[in-house]
Amino acid sequence: MANSIFIPLHAVPSGLNEIIDLIAFGFSDVGRSVPNVYSAKSSDADENWKDNFVFVEDVGSGERCWVSFFETTPDVTGNKEWTWLAGVTARWSWDFAGVVAYALCSYADSIVYNDSGVLTGQEEYSAKDLKGILSRD
Repeated sequence: MANSIFIPLHAVPSGLNEIIDLIAFGFSDVGRSVPNVYSAKSSDADENWKDNFVFVEDVGSGERCWVSFFETTPDVTGNKEWTWLAGVTARWSWDFAGVVAYALCSYADSIVYNDSGVLTGQEEYSAKDLKGILSRD
């Protein structure tokens, strides 16, 4: 069964290239190799991410997760500036998917809502908290 964690965003990234860059930053920042990032989206210029997924896959281990973006309201996010949510979903290692969540959290200067209780079981994480949990020496 898949589990999800959610990251409030002020806006969705402008396109797949920006998503690739921010995920690459997140993995590099915690000392991990950068995964493959791809989407079924036909055009980077089309900024409507509502009906599309971004897939993230580690070629070496085969770990993977996917990210979806959806519009929401401030009563869901807890902040009037955050009107989007990114959902990171995984069936495999949350250690890997947690780095994707960290990358999005860092991008948005936001928090992670851990409704599924994965990672350490905390309900919320800051980017700093996640980095400490996920960093490899």
